[in-house]
Amino acid sequence: KKKKEITNKVPFSGQALALVTDFYTKETNSNNANDFVDFFNYPVKTYFRKSNVSKAKILKDKENYFKDWENRTYTNITTTLVSYDDQKAKVKITFDYEINNGKKTLKGVSKHLLTIVNVKGKALISKVEVFK
Repeated sequence: KKKKEITNKVPFSGQALALVTDFYTKETNSNNANDFVDFFNYPVKTYFRKSNVSKAKILKDKENYFKDWENRTYTNITTTLVSYDDQKAKVKITFDYEINNGKKTLKGVSKHLLTIVNVKGKALISKVEVFK
C-alpha cells in the first residue's frame, strides 16, 4: 500500500496574488532596481504603454523611478483576482501612494492590472497595465 503524498502546494491563483503583493511591497522598501528583475517573464508583453519590454528596459525604468522618487509609501493595498486558471491569472491592485523626492510630493490612487503567467511552476509578471 502506497502512502499518499501530502503537498502544501499553493494553487497558482494564490501564487499570483502573493507575487503582486510582494512586488508592490518591495517597491516601497527597496531602491535597488535589480531586486525587481526576477518578477517578470521577458520580454514583458505589456509594461504600461510599451510592448515587448526587455529586462534592460525594466531595469532602466525602475532605476529612473527610484531616482526621481526616492521615498515611496503605498497604503490601503487591495488585490483582486479577476480571472485565473492553472497557467494565467489577472490580478487588479489598487493602492494609495505618496511619493516624494525631497522637493515635491505626489499623492493619489494607483490602479493596475497585472497578468501573471505560470512559467515552469513559477509565477511571473507578463503584463502591467493601468485601469480606470
